[in-house]
Amino acid sequence: QHHIGIDFDGILCEDCPRESDDDGPRYQEFLRSVRAIRHAWPHGPAVVITGRLEKYREATAKWMAENRQSPAVVAHAPWETAAQRARHSVADWKADMCQRFELRYFVESDPRQAWRIADVTGIPVLCPPAGVVLRKGSKFEPENL
Repeated sequence: QHHIGIDFDGILCEDCPRESDDDGPRYQEFLRSVRAIRHAWPHGPAVVITGRLEKYREATAKWMAENRQSPAVVAHAPWETAAQRARHSVADWKADMCQRFELRYFVESDPRQAWRIADVTGIPVLCPPAGVVLRKGSKFEPENL
């Protein structure tokens, strides 16, 4: 049983700059060279739930091995392309994954996604960039960030 889920970009490594999120050569270079900023939950197995597309699983696994990251499970976004992903709610997909894994906590880098995940799942969601822990019904206004 896993208890904690962790976002990837913005939590384990730096966020991808918009100009590099091209689903092409710039993104592949980002995947190879991005700097680690934290390690996966050190107190036991964690589930990483990432908006990174499934087709980047191999590059992500290579980066994790090179950066001593060892989560129990990595769930990649199910869409084929970044354009498909943009037509869906990544936060709702992450919330669904949190429920499937029966997580008790989630750590999310994007304040808007954190708020939505907390609201949908009812679990506490820690958002380090915003300095908050969100819960269902939190009086948090992510649009102000």
